[in-house]
Amino acid sequence: MPADRPTPARRTPAEHGRVAAAAIVLAIAATLAAGAPARLAAATDGLPTATAAPLTVAAGGQGTLQVTITIAKGYSLVAPPAPNTFATPATLILLAGEGLAPLAPVYPDGRKITEEDGFEYRVYEKQVIIMVPVKAALDATPGPHVLKGTLRHQSIHDGLFGKTKVLSLEFTVEVTAARSAAKPATKTATRR
Repeated sequence: MPADRPTPARRTPAEHGRVAAAAIVLAIAATLAAGAPARLAAATDGLPTATAAPLTVAAGGQGTLQVTITIAKGYSLVAPPAPNTFATPATLILLAGEGLAPLAPVYPDGRKITEEDGFEYRVYEKQVIIMVPVKAALDATPGPHVLKGTLRHQSIHDGLFGKTKVLSLEFTVEVTAARSAAKPATKTATRR
């Protein structure tokens, strides 16, 4: 390096950390300026719980699993449909297995929220029941069967959207023997 140019100063680890933090702040600011709502700031997550009413299905038949999601006091969950790409609506996914095939869940409407800036979304509060039709295979073995799955959700607390969380689920469905086909009634003619 020529003698008339000063030697560049080396950054200390602390200075590197400050530069990295500044870069993160600038990236967040750029995201917010591009339209991401500020309410996506981290919120402490009050985790919901999930239970299901007992369900008994005959082999070859269909029933409806009623999954109750209980939401912590002071919290709500983003309800479907997603208001934007930054929010995760409550999504229940149950996997087929052991002779059971869950169909698409039926979600109730959430309460509509409109923020001062016009941002609209729907929420579930306190408790919500999601209905899931479940088909049992004709050859399903009678007895208890386990359906496993997840509830993907995003909690809201004091107007702040928390991180997307995934709650693992297991529900037991009782399968009974297939119902036999009823024989049609026949008339017999009698002679007099």
